[in-house]
Amino acid sequence: MRVAIIHDYLNQYGGAERVLEAFCELFPDAPIYTLFYDEEKTLGRFKDKDIRTSFLDMNWIATSHLSEALREGGSQAFPIAKQSRILDKVGTRNDRKGELDSRFRGNDREIASAQTSRNDGMEAGIVEKKGGIFHKFVINNHRLFIPLMPIAASLMKVDDDYDVVLSSSAGFGKGMRVGKNTIHISYCHTPLRYAWEHYKYFNWQTYLKILSAPAFWYLRIWDKWVGRKPQKLIANSKYISEKIKKYYKREAEVIYPPVDTEKFCVKPKVKKGDYFLAVGRLIHYKKFDLIIRAFNKLNLPLLIIGNGPELENLKQLAKSPRLRPDFANVSPGKQGSLLRQGYGGQAGGQSKIEFLTSITDEQLILLYNGAQAFIFPQVEDFGLVAAEAQACGTPVIALNQGGGREIVEDGKTGILFNNQNVDDLIMAVKRFTLLNNFAFREIPARAGFNRVKIKQFDQKLIRESALRFSKNKFKKAILKAVYEARNASSRT
Repeated sequence: MRVAIIHDYLNQYGGAERVLEAFCELFPDAPIYTLFYDEEKTLGRFKDKDIRTSFLDMNWIATSHLSEALREGGSQAFPIAKQSRILDKVGTRNDRKGELDSRFRGNDREIASAQTSRNDGMEAGIVEKKGGIFHKFVINNHRLFIPLMPIAASLMKVDDDYDVVLSSSAGFGKGMRVGKNTIHISYCHTPLRYAWEHYKYFNWQTYLKILSAPAFWYLRIWDKWVGRKPQKLIANSKYISEKIKKYYKREAEVIYPPVDTEKFCVKPKVKKGDYFLAVGRLIHYKKFDLIIRAFNKLNLPLLIIGNGPELENLKQLAKSPRLRPDFANVSPGKQGSLLRQGYGGQAGGQSKIEFLTSITDEQLILLYNGAQAFIFPQVEDFGLVAAEAQACGTPVIALNQGGGREIVEDGKTGILFNNQNVDDLIMAVKRFTLLNNFAFREIPARAGFNRVKIKQFDQKLIRESALRFSKNKFKKAILKAVYEARNASSRT
C-alpha cells in the first residue's frame, strides 16, 4: 500500500507536528506534501523526509510555471468557479536526504539543481533557493499569505499512484488534489480557524475588520467545500467532532492525538517544587496574559516555557516577586541541579514569574514532574501539553471548555474552572491548593475513625488517566481507520 502524507505547513513545531511525526513513524517512506517548510523552525525533526512544497515556499524560481498553471486551470482554486484541469508544475519537491551534516541550514545557501522531469511535476533547470530572503519572509509572516493559501493548496496535486493520502490538517491541507482512485483520510485538528473564528485570532481595528470581511467570507466557502472532499474525517477531540458536524455537516470519528507516554513519564527521583507551570507558543489566544495577571495577584511561583510574538509584552506584564535569578543566567551545572530539584526553592528577589524560551524534551519532562500543577486556561482543540503534563503525573488546572474538559477529571486529575477570567483562575488555583494540602480520609479505628492526610491528586492515578492518549493507541487507531477505509473502498 502506497501512502502519501499532507500537512498544512511546516514553520513551527507544536502539537500538530507531533501528530505528523507519528504518521511518519507509521509510514516512513511516505512523502510529505505541505505549503511551505523550514527546517530550523521545525527543529530539524523532518530533515530526512521527502518534502514537497507549493509556490509559497519561495524555494523554487517557478514564476513561469505558476503563470502557466493559472492560465490553464487556475479556476480549480476557487470552489465557486467551474472545475477544470490544473497543471502540477507549481508543485515542488525538496529532497533533503543527506544534505546537511549540521542540525540547521544556513540562511543564504543557494543550490542550483538540474534534475530530470518527475511525476510530481518537477522540471529540469529550476533553481532551488534554500533559506533565501523571500522564503524567510513567508516563514516568519505566514499569516500575511492566508488569502493565497487556498490557491496554493488547490494547485498542489498528490501523485495518482498513491493508494491512500493521510492528511494532518487544520484547514488548508484538505484542499490539495488527490488521484481519482486515491482514498483521502483527513485527521482534522480543527476546521479552518481563520474562516470560522477569525475574530479570536485577529485583534484588528474596526476598519480592518470591514475591509477583510470578504476574504473571510471566501475562506468559509472554500473550507466548507474542501471539508467535503476527504472520504473519511477523523477529529482530534469530541470538541472538534462537534465543530465538524456544525460546519461541514459530517460525522467524524474521534482519535485523540499521541502522547509519547514512554518518554513523558513519572520520575520518582524528582521532588515536587513550589512552582506552577505553563507551556506553549506565546500568542494572544493562548491566554498567557491571563495566567500572569492571576499569578501577579496570587504571588505564587510560575514558570512559563515557550516563545512567540507576545514574549516581550508578557515579560512586561510579569511583575510579582521573583523566585530566583533568571534561569537562563544560571550556570549549566546549577541549571541541572535546579532541574533535578524540580526548579523549586525559596522566594527571594523581585519576581516569582520566570520565562524559558528554549528547552529540550528531557528538561521539559523534569519540569513537568516538578510542578505543583500545570495551568491551562485557553480553549484548545485538544491540548497536547496538558496531556503530557498528566503523563508525568502532574495535575492540570484547566478551563472547562474545549479539549481541557476531555483531558481533566475535576477533583481527581486536576481542577476545572468555568469562566475564562482572572478571578475564576485564581479561585481554581486556591481550590487546588486547599485540596492538595488539606485532604483527609477517615479510616476505621478501635474508637471510631481516625482522619489521616492523603494525597488528593495521586501521581499514579493521573498518569493512568493520560495513558488513554498514548502514542501506541493512536497508531493502532490510525492504522485501523486506514485499512477500514481502504477495504470499504475496494468493496464499492
